[in-house]
Amino acid sequence: MATNDKLIEKLDRFVRKYYKNQLIKGILYTVGLLLLMFILINVLEYFGYFSTVVRMILFWSYLAVVALFLGVYIVLPLMKMYKIGKRISYPQAAIIIGKHFPEISDKLLNLLQLKDMALSSENSDLLEASIQQKTENLSPIPFLKAIDLKQNKRYIKYAVVPLGILILLLILSPAVIKEPSNRLMNYNTYYEKPAPFTYHVMNDSLVAFQQEDFLLRVKVEGNDIPNDVFLVVNNIEYKMTKDDMTTFSYLFKNLQRSQPFHFEAVEAGSQ
Repeated sequence: MATNDKLIEKLDRFVRKYYKNQLIKGILYTVGLLLLMFILINVLEYFGYFSTVVRMILFWSYLAVVALFLGVYIVLPLMKMYKIGKRISYPQAAIIIGKHFPEISDKLLNLLQLKDMALSSENSDLLEASIQQKTENLSPIPFLKAIDLKQNKRYIKYAVVPLGILILLLILSPAVIKEPSNRLMNYNTYYEKPAPFTYHVMNDSLVAFQQEDFLLRVKVEGNDIPNDVFLVVNNIEYKMTKDDMTTFSYLFKNLQRSQPFHFEAVEAGSQ
């Protein structure tokens, strides 16, 4: 192989490593940012219970960002590693190498300029000799060392921290991720936000004797206790008696027959 060809081969290997470095850095950035965005969107949906329109916007926006990051930070560097698409030129590579090896910066650029001149010159014997000499002088320089892939270790934290947060959420409170993820994927489905309280019937038995009174007692538990609770029987509302802050009761007088019921409430602060 000619000495000049060896120089070009060294530059090609450098350019390949340059894009490999970009690929590694891009993967770490992409993983970190997409995980962080995934967590943020899920947390917002977990507390917000957004409408179908908002969930649709969030869902497709996230997919668009995923596609953008994969394309820009992963697919493009991969393509350029394999000489697909426009890559940095040899003079640009020489500038990058020169920043790491200042002693050869001008020499390498000058050598590339001489090679261009030799291609267009009719009498290039002197130029070829000069190129040969300069190339031999630069051949011991390890161009690849101008890029240290180990430097990417400092970017690992950008991927590890969001990943750690996601794992902790899945272990400590999986509902924060699983429930909103399901709602976001099924963005066309309407989901009613659950009440911030639950009802617990305190009676040991709901069996009552006909034509006798029956006292139904209910305890309400949750983060936001309602002011009033209504018993709905045959689509008719009956306000329950508030025994204390969390306990309500209703007396069925002279019970005649089985009466299916459910509860409704006026939340604290409502009018």
